[in-house]
Amino acid sequence: MNSKLFLFAILVFIMTGCSPKPTPTEAPATETRVPPTSTPTPIPPTASRTPKPSATVVPSPTEIVPGAVLFEEDFEDGKADNFVYIGDNWEVTTEDNGNKVFEINTNTEADIKNNDGGGVGFGSEDWTNYSAEYRVKMLNAKANTWLSFRSTIGDNKTYYVEWLSAEYDTVNLFGDLNYGGWENIKTLKLAVWDERWYRVKVEAQGTVLRVYLDDALMIQVEDSRIASGGFNMGVMPGTHALFDDIRITALGDSP
Repeated sequence: MNSKLFLFAILVFIMTGCSPKPTPTEAPATETRVPPTSTPTPIPPTASRTPKPSATVVPSPTEIVPGAVLFEEDFEDGKADNFVYIGDNWEVTTEDNGNKVFEINTNTEADIKNNDGGGVGFGSEDWTNYSAEYRVKMLNAKANTWLSFRSTIGDNKTYYVEWLSAEYDTVNLFGDLNYGGWENIKTLKLAVWDERWYRVKVEAQGTVLRVYLDDALMIQVEDSRIASGGFNMGVMPGTHALFDDIRITALGDSP
């Protein structure tokens, strides 16, 4: 894992510097990119900080109606319910305004040295068409956060992934088939770090994939390679971030 993450670090290092905000621009079509060989692998569940989040497998629904909320978590009860696994560097904390959030901090000397990220898994691998919404606040300028969807839960063997990078000022959409290596589907240059909350929404509906940031459409592509799957949410080493208000809503078969 360490060598793969090192390869990814080399990849993103060649990306250009900060872009003016808030207007996103497509990365140059001629830019040379070598996809990373693997997604960061979330840490398996071990000892958690106090309070210890719960980890309950979500049952597969027998019938999904468009508009139905399939998963929802705002952490206001001080717990993280219905996650399939949780790494040991997550905890439910409270902001100054009393709002409870899910905090991750891999911006430590040990995590950076060992290339240790962190993450959680949730949802059902039987789910097909849905929107996934959440809020994220990156607390350091080198933070990298991601949400894989239509994913095999836990191992991230096959998935799409939305990537938000404060370190490299990008919004990305990648894909990986059976550990085949990261394929860069779309990249936008956008400065996204100023220690504030961002609203992220990903839609997977038939072959159409969309990524929104603060209700603005950033990426829209068509890709038919992965039809169903759940979610893995995580961060790269060197990241301190907060997550909140996760909601998965069922969509119809087509836009």
